[in-house]
Amino acid sequence: MELSPDQKGRVGELLRTKGLTCPECGSDGLASTGAAYVTFNKTTTVQYFCTNPEEQHGPFPLSLEPHEAQRIGLA
Repeated sequence: MELSPDQKGRVGELLRTKGLTCPECGSDGLASTGAAYVTFNKTTTVQYFCTNPEEQHGPFPLSLEPHEAQRIGLA
């Protein structure tokens, strides 16, 4: 499913709150790709990417806790 601009912003906030960094280069510049899906085990997952202009890493998956999915508007 495609996320709204507001939901993409909430994913960005969640990435910062969790203190996540790019798994490949360590940059903390991350953003939502706008994609979300539910896995076979019923976990809501969003995708994000590294915004480092010198590197183009991602997309990476982020499995959400039920309260996180609800906060983003996916539950």
